[in-house]
Amino acid sequence: MRWPRHNVPQYMGNAVWDARGVSTLETAIGAMLGDPFQYARSVNVELLLRLLRGQEKGELVDSLDPDWPLDDAYMGYTWSIETRENLMNALRARFDRSFLVNSSLWTRLPTDVRHQLEQTPPRELPYESALCAAVLLADLDFASRSGADVWLLEAMKDEYDWGDPHNHYEDDQTPSFWSNLLPGEHKDPHGVVYTTPYQSTANGWYGGDMTTVFAPADVTWGSGMDHNWLDKGCPGPMPSDWPGLEDWHNMFCGRRDIWREERTPIDADAGEMRTPNYKAPAEIDGILFMSWHAPYWESLNQLRNRGGDLSQMVTPTQWAWFRVPSRDAIPLAVVLAPVALPEPVYGVEHSCCPLTFAASPPPPQLTFTMRVDGMEIDVSDRQLPSSRKLPVWGVLYTCQHTNVPQLDAPLHHQTERERRHACKAARALQELTAGLDTVTRNAGRSAQMPDYLQARVAALRVWSPESTVDLALNATAVRSPREKEAVCAITLSRMEAGLALCAGA
Repeated sequence: MRWPRHNVPQYMGNAVWDARGVSTLETAIGAMLGDPFQYARSVNVELLLRLLRGQEKGELVDSLDPDWPLDDAYMGYTWSIETRENLMNALRARFDRSFLVNSSLWTRLPTDVRHQLEQTPPRELPYESALCAAVLLADLDFASRSGADVWLLEAMKDEYDWGDPHNHYEDDQTPSFWSNLLPGEHKDPHGVVYTTPYQSTANGWYGGDMTTVFAPADVTWGSGMDHNWLDKGCPGPMPSDWPGLEDWHNMFCGRRDIWREERTPIDADAGEMRTPNYKAPAEIDGILFMSWHAPYWESLNQLRNRGGDLSQMVTPTQWAWFRVPSRDAIPLAVVLAPVALPEPVYGVEHSCCPLTFAASPPPPQLTFTMRVDGMEIDVSDRQLPSSRKLPVWGVLYTCQHTNVPQLDAPLHHQTERERRHACKAARALQELTAGLDTVTRNAGRSAQMPDYLQARVAALRVWSPESTVDLALNATAVRSPREKEAVCAITLSRMEAGLALCAGA
């Protein structure tokens, strides 16, 4: 792991209310199968999306509440109540269309885009167009910020500390769309997607029943700022009320010596990465499913009894979906079935390329003695994977009519394109299972995906990667070479039938 930590996967648990709707099973599988509209989005982007489609004030809050709930399975439940209520109260009071169209953010939209959005009745605006407009507005808002705004809203500590030099940025903050909605409120910014390089932290503290896996930040499709590096480095602009630049750098950069131990096993914010507004569909690399944690009061008691070690709180991974890298235009997703093994699996370590998977070791997974050579600050490294291979259930691809849950039915493909997709899925499955021992291979063959997960996969509809929206030309239409497609699966029991389709492909 390099410092800053941009070269490792990022993980996000979903028990925290402002992470709950960022990514879902549908979002993640759609993104892995090439749907260009499946953004992992912050609460702020979600609010813009819903507002653009005609939801306002109380109606918006009532619709947002069940999709972004505050669940007591999050160990920080009691700390989240106030910030969530502050946002909901502000939305009920003043978050309507006039708040948006009368803002300077609205006037920064390109004229033809703004005209289209103003001429289209909000209730007639498709989800895809509203998403694109919300992402555009988020980009414009971020581009208009000063350096002090960026550090205050994206990089500063969530808790107010009078001795923290970040807080001097408050006097330099420029009024913006979101600061006008929540004046004086900067704790736990809702325009940020929070992630960690420690899978055990995402599961043990921030989970939840699902962990989303995002691409590293140092690949061309990756994003995210290493918060600890920003805090301990020498980045931000000097505040206007500071006496001199040299003194500012001495104060800020001297913080490196204040706290040299990240204390990864017991610090829920260790390794925190922050991404403003959203992560693009290409950044979603996988999702892990597990059982819900116990309510926060039970979990906190367990944590105390285990010495405060977060990596001892990890719950076993049952199912996992991962993107299959492809050199052509056929997107695929592999489905893993850790639940089929006799011993529990406490996480999935993946690497590429070739694409490989290994089970994380059992808890505890992190220690204070593991260090990374050459780092300027002592930081615990990520856990090392075990040598255990994982069962592969099958590979997903897009099709006209889903074969889930009729997975043993004969393969019937309506088009030549669909036949090529099934062939590619079968070949990928063959490669992914070639190195598995007989026991692990048979575990994947016999694994039964729960009915509720099969139902969600069967209900999925996915746009093709070529689909676009032109907000300047027509905000009511998605331009695509085909209608939304369903999702099919090639399982191990059908792999040979799938390979038979490959003649001439």
